[in-house]
Amino acid sequence: QHVREQNWFAVGLDVLVVIVGIFLGLQVQAWYDNQQSKERETAYLNNLNEDIETNLSMIKDSLVERDFVEKGLAEILNSYAGHIQISELSSAHCRAVSISHKQANPISELPAAMELISSGSLQIVSNEKIRREISAYLGILDLLRDRRTSTQLFMVDLTGLYPDIIEVDLLNADNLASGKMPNNKCNFENGLNNQQFKNHLAMNAGRQWQLTHSINEQIAALQDLHKLVGEELNAGF
Repeated sequence: QHVREQNWFAVGLDVLVVIVGIFLGLQVQAWYDNQQSKERETAYLNNLNEDIETNLSMIKDSLVERDFVEKGLAEILNSYAGHIQISELSSAHCRAVSISHKQANPISELPAAMELISSGSLQIVSNEKIRREISAYLGILDLLRDRRTSTQLFMVDLTGLYPDIIEVDLLNADNLASGKMPNNKCNFENGLNNQQFKNHLAMNAGRQWQLTHSINEQIAALQDLHKLVGEELNAGF
């Protein structure tokens, strides 16, 4: 109508209103999309934070037994080296020998992070440091898997090889089912005179240390990631 009336001022005003309306509509849509992205990012970061805390707790629990084994093996080897009296070795040391070939299972994925990566949505995490730390942690997991495989090749189950040194409790299965600790018996004097046993014991102790070192690297990476995620979540409130 304004064109027919050749009211060019009104026509210009109409065009301006349309342009402003489209611009405001796009701005509102962009704001809405940004809010949705922020909400999704916050949800993922909260899930990631929970995964990290769960994994840290689980990994640290697994290290309790590893520390027990490492300490026990070190004391046995020290006794064979003459630094500790063999008479001071106990049933706890025997248990450490009996499970010296077993490894902790600290391969702990982060489901929230894996979901982001598998869906190609890692960029939804706006903090570049968090993205880099996630990638670094997953790299450490790959390295840990390789180390577990290589160390397992050299671990030796001493209970089957040295019956004159380790007497396995025949009721081990019943004890485990009842929540009791294995009650193996060890003749450490016989072990002192068996060089092959001492070699295998030292080998298991060294491999346990290597694995524990890798697990500690994993814990450090998780703690770094936990700190970054916590800071990002706190900054959002």
